[in-house]
Amino acid sequence: MSRFAKTPEDYASEPIEGFYKTPARNKPFYLKEEAGDIHIFTGYKYKQGDFSEDGDVILFDKEKVIAKTIAFIREQGEVALGSTAHSRLPDKTSLEAFLRSFSVHERLASYIPSVLEKIGAIELFRKDGSLYARPADALPENSE
Repeated sequence: MSRFAKTPEDYASEPIEGFYKTPARNKPFYLKEEAGDIHIFTGYKYKQGDFSEDGDVILFDKEKVIAKTIAFIREQGEVALGSTAHSRLPDKTSLEAFLRSFSVHERLASYIPSVLEKIGAIELFRKDGSLYARPADALPENSE
């Protein structure tokens, strides 16, 4: 079993508010932590720069989202981000499908991987033309 530098819960307690870009298309967004949830501002709301209301995309229970997503990626070893298109159901094993249990919105794998990469929990990479995530903080097998 792999060992990691930090627990998913350690990462979940870190502040994540700030400006980000989506991994696939490099589109800017702003993420705000509010009342324990994650609010993501995109498009018009992002351009207005007024982040005082609800975001375009909301994920419920920030600490649970972060900790469980990191644990999921660690269990899989590597996971495809998956299609975030409105017209397609994501593959059941994709990160997009996993994240949808935390929100009523779609396109979640366009946002959360950027956050997890910034805090050092995962790294994003391309394989066969698709984006994937894998743990970034695995310790060498023989480290104590």
